[in-house]
Amino acid sequence: PALVTSTSRIEALLRDYCVLCGVAFLPIPGGDFHEDFEYECKSGGARLVLNEEQRNSLHAMVGNGTVELGVDQISLQGATRIGNQIILPNSDINIRKAGGRRPNLATITGKKPVLVIKVVDANNLQPSDGLATISQNI
Repeated sequence: PALVTSTSRIEALLRDYCVLCGVAFLPIPGGDFHEDFEYECKSGGARLVLNEEQRNSLHAMVGNGTVELGVDQISLQGATRIGNQIILPNSDINIRKAGGRRPNLATITGKKPVLVIKVVDANNLQPSDGLATISQNI
């Protein structure tokens, strides 16, 4: 995604809504991830910083299908942007449904080849699962 550099564009972004996306991380023994799943804005790829109540609420809405990741939008009104993070104000999460507008995704049936890369970091940390398990979890 394109990096947002214009101050007026950042201010406009923080006044409006952004398409809510999720990022899942594979667990790495000894890794220092705070969460194994995070939310971010589709435009700009900024990570959303949520308090515990907001995170639990959003997890529940995504889990029961009330919110659809990659389609529905989250309000950024009152949010603060610091670097690549958008810190939401301590209030209820405001979601705007896509209203029938859905991304134009290709319909795929059958098997689809996907390249998965197992990464070993500088401290030799890596997922403990074997390649077959990692492949099955993708």
